[in-house]
Amino acid sequence: MQLELQVSNLSRELEELRKTKTTSRIQQTGYGELKLELIQTKRELNRAKEALQALKADRKRLKAEKLELLNQMKQLYGALEEKETELREFIRKYEQRMAENDESIKKLASEKEDVEREKWEIIKRAREAAERSVLLQSKLDSKEKLVQKMQSDLSELRNQFASICRTRASVTSDVFEKSTCMDESQSADELPSYETPPVSAKSTEDKSFKMTNSSPASMTEGDTGSGSPLMSLLSSSQEILDNEVKRQKKKKSLGSLTKMFSKPRSRRSMALASESELEDSNSSTPRVSLLSPENHQEKLQLVEQLKGVHMSQWKANQVLAWLEVYLCMPGYGQMCCDNIKSGKVLLGLSDSELSSALGITNPMHRRKLRLAIEDQRDLSEIKYPKASELDQNWVCQRWLNDIGLPQYKGTFETQLVDGRMLNTISKKDMEKHFAIHRKFHQASILHAVELLKAVDFDKEALSERRAKCEDQNIDPLVWSTQRVIKWVKTIDLKEYADNLKESGVHGALIVLEPLFNADTLATALGIPPSKSYVRRHLITELDALIKPARALLDTTVHYKKKANGGSLGRSFPRSFRTNTSVDDLTPKSRMSIRGSIGKAFGRKNRSGFDSKDSSDADTPTHTKQNISEPIAMRHRSCDLDFSSTTV
Repeated sequence: MQLELQVSNLSRELEELRKTKTTSRIQQTGYGELKLELIQTKRELNRAKEALQALKADRKRLKAEKLELLNQMKQLYGALEEKETELREFIRKYEQRMAENDESIKKLASEKEDVEREKWEIIKRAREAAERSVLLQSKLDSKEKLVQKMQSDLSELRNQFASICRTRASVTSDVFEKSTCMDESQSADELPSYETPPVSAKSTEDKSFKMTNSSPASMTEGDTGSGSPLMSLLSSSQEILDNEVKRQKKKKSLGSLTKMFSKPRSRRSMALASESELEDSNSSTPRVSLLSPENHQEKLQLVEQLKGVHMSQWKANQVLAWLEVYLCMPGYGQMCCDNIKSGKVLLGLSDSELSSALGITNPMHRRKLRLAIEDQRDLSEIKYPKASELDQNWVCQRWLNDIGLPQYKGTFETQLVDGRMLNTISKKDMEKHFAIHRKFHQASILHAVELLKAVDFDKEALSERRAKCEDQNIDPLVWSTQRVIKWVKTIDLKEYADNLKESGVHGALIVLEPLFNADTLATALGIPPSKSYVRRHLITELDALIKPARALLDTTVHYKKKANGGSLGRSFPRSFRTNTSVDDLTPKSRMSIRGSIGKAFGRKNRSGFDSKDSSDADTPTHTKQNISEPIAMRHRSCDLDFSSTTV
């Protein structure tokens, strides 16, 4: 056992010696490599130290930047807090102002309602007062006529009595002497005592003059009172005169004075009967009243009843309702109520008589009324029946917005433009009566009217066609200005699209005007000439849009290009550099006619109708009738040059 232990110890030692020997050998062989590794590690250590120093410097710099950023953040937070406080203050003040504005608007609305109520009450009272004044005026006229007749009868009686007194002076003197004696003897207690002097011709003339100057009432009272000395004197003198005439057998017969003086009584009864008949006739006829909120539904019913009835059969209240509701011309209602008594009278008036009867000084208003009258004259010859459905509200509120000219709403409302007037409008009318001097705007309106004629003035058909092409780039002829703006936005020109507002550019102008091209549209959009790429893009898109539409039209017949170019291209850029100013046309002073149409035109003073109004030249007159016909509009393309447009 011991030997084994020794052997194991020796073997262990031997192994350890071997291991130490191998390690020493290895150490001797890797000393150079270790030295190289040591040098490399030193270098890496130096580089690590340098990197560490750089990192420390960066850390210091980042700390400084961090501090600066923190300071900036603090400043920003402070500024944000200030802005938030300012914003809160602004919101508070804005809410306060909005509340105040709401209160003021409510007050104004209530005041407006009160004013409207007061206005209608005043109008109602004025209308009632006018009716009363008309009734009183008619009564006064009848009484004046009665008084004039009575005065003429009295003057005739006075002349007859004076002639009788002059021819029979001697006879009357005897008559007066005998009658006074008889009166004194019979009724001495009723009459004062006096002596009757000899009656001369002069005294009888004075008495007759005093008697004829008395009023009719006093005469009738004297006639009824049989006990008065004067009437008894006259009756007795007449009896004696009759006896003398019979005795002398003269052919000249003298009327009874009692019959003469009984005439005023009979005339008075006749006058009273005529007044009662006039009142009965006024009560039997329909009452004519002006337009008001109370009778608006009644006026609408009257207008509905006129369908299918010729104008010659219309009554005064129907004519008034047609003028106020159907034509939207209530300003001429009072003159119509006074002077136009039936539709037959209205049909027979010429332009000058129409102006005088209704007090129309505006030629456009007269044209509107004349066109409406001519349509009612023969319903079978109306070329565009749907034009009467386009009232002035649709023209001003819808049509002008669709063609991109809403700035002329005030002028069109003043001129009461409806569908019939659009059918007759011309360049001269636009310059003279609408203050539209820009050629481009004139062309826009004329081509929009051409579109209405193409659809026979049917607004429902036009709306249907526009609805079909709202989401598709088809049928550009019926596009409105809003639809053109939408199309411009879809071709990546959104930043220029809003420039087409109030420009007058719409589908009918683009398609129907052969001189309209991409350069004109680029000028309207405000695209500068330097952006040639954008303009080329617009040319491509516009040609793809309008060429198929123009191919469907007969351009050789309806839209011929004039040889001499107009001024549209030169005036068009100015319409986008300046704001459009529309001068309000102030109406002239209205003429007034007193009394009925028969009173105004029944007399022989025709000087008012022979004089020609300067504005009557706007409508041509017929050779057989003294009634103007509608103006025929010439359909032609605008002789205007688009190619020379510059910005």
